[in-house]
Amino acid sequence: FEPGGAARRRWLVQGVVAGAGAVLLFLALSPYVVLDHATFRGDLAWITDKASGRLAGNHPRPLAGLVAFARECLRPGLGLTLAIAAGAGGLVALGLRTRADVVLLSFTAAYVVLASRAGELNDRYAIPLVVPALLFAARGFAWTLGWLRASARVQAWAVPLVMLAVCAPLALELVETDLTMTRGDTRIEALRWFEANVPAGERVLIDMSRFWNSASPPLAENGD
Repeated sequence: FEPGGAARRRWLVQGVVAGAGAVLLFLALSPYVVLDHATFRGDLAWITDKASGRLAGNHPRPLAGLVAFARECLRPGLGLTLAIAAGAGGLVALGLRTRADVVLLSFTAAYVVLASRAGELNDRYAIPLVVPALLFAARGFAWTLGWLRASARVQAWAVPLVMLAVCAPLALELVETDLTMTRGDTRIEALRWFEANVPAGERVLIDMSRFWNSASPPLAENGD
């Protein structure tokens, strides 16, 4: 066989092996997918309906879903600086369209289209796009340096330094969030205040449109 055919077959075999390895790793980490497959199927169907918006009757239109995904997932999940840099690098990759560019663009486009169809969005949905975003940002900056005819030495130092600068705002935000999580739980302080100041048997009114995530004992959603 010609060398091109042999390389193609080797690429296909490696892809099949990688896919089989991924399935085996998933089953090793989640054995009850097989051991209790009935519960797994039921839970998967429920979470699929919830994520798609069918439980709440929320079915976003394609364009509105993309806008909401960018606003509620990409912006807070990646940070504005990285999101803009990744978008610019994505345009560069779209123009150059090397094999690596096509693979990365295909994954990113497929994930964004799929995730934007969710009826309920969360900033953690941007996590699978962090690495592609960094690669696109680096791609765009490296291309810019090449267009400016910067030396290989300058590119070797400038690209990682710029990536660190791009990631700095999001990294600082994560540090701030982690520090916040180490502080005392305000719900415990609120409970102590209610126990000390609110007579037993009294009812507390909660505006669930503003504090929908606060429906935990002793302040249940029914207002008790």
